[in-house]
Amino acid sequence: MMDGGMMRMMAECGVMGGDMATHAEGRIAFLKAELGVSDAQKAVWEAYAAALAKNLQGMQGMRQAMMKAMEAKSPVERLDSHI
Repeated sequence: MMDGGMMRMMAECGVMGGDMATHAEGRIAFLKAELGVSDAQKAVWEAYAAALAKNLQGMQGMRQAMMKAMEAKSPVERLDSHI
């Protein structure tokens, strides 16, 4: 299992959380520019970007719940959280 130091490192890592929202916004803007989204496509693109943002919020909530569960003190508590 992971110790406290490993958990902190994962929590601070950009892939596991860090500043995921800012990264996602930047990635969405990059993709929009790369794809050359036209004015006619803008409404559909905005709906897609909103769906991505909503999914990200859900992922962040799940990540926080998982991190909290992993902070349990005993192996039995951690196993219970997986079940």
